[in-house]
Amino acid sequence: MGEVLALTFSLPASTVVWHVRTVVRHRRRYHHGLEFLSLSQEQSTLLAACLAGLERAEEKFNRCLIPNPSERQERTGRGY
Repeated sequence: MGEVLALTFSLPASTVVWHVRTVVRHRRRYHHGLEFLSLSQEQSTLLAACLAGLERAEEKFNRCLIPNPSERQERTGRGY
């Protein structure tokens, strides 16, 4: 952890290629938590908007385990 990386990617439905610097803050097997070091204010706003529209992986996983919405509500207390 603490390693600085150069990351190149595009957001979904965008042709703009981002080149940013990140630092590894968390790692568990093949999952990594990165802190962005070089985002502009505009990039930060765009990234936050993109992430706000995504579903958390654990919620998607729970839906796969409990496919019936009423049963999911009973087990988790949440209807999604």
